[in-house]
Amino acid sequence: MEKSQGPTPEPEYPDPPTGIWIICGLGLIGAVLSLLAAPLYLAEGPAVVGVILVVSSVVQLAVLWGLLLLRPWAYLVAMVFYAVGGFVDLVAGAILGAVVSFLVLGYVASVSHEVKAGKWEAGG
Repeated sequence: MEKSQGPTPEPEYPDPPTGIWIICGLGLIGAVLSLLAAPLYLAEGPAVVGVILVVSSVVQLAVLWGLLLLRPWAYLVAMVFYAVGGFVDLVAGAILGAVVSFLVLGYVASVSHEVKAGKWEAGG
């Protein structure tokens, strides 16, 4: 009869890089502000804008959570959204917004290669 050595310890996953924490914190603020603004558009402005704000905020919150959990899909979706957002800002003349979007895109792209199967690679 074999003796049990106690409970099997859970595998340890490293924390996301500090830059991802900062991006997620600022993204959370933006998503919450968008959710707060959405009812104004739904009530008085073009309703489609309010719906877009709600949907994009919910997607943003899911992606931010995925980034914190180091999910590969979240890095891909974040890169697509920041690239599209950067180009939209550029076309709209919001240069600062475009610069911020492209800086975040660059950072996420620079660390995304270290995310594999939902785990942060050692030595990264």
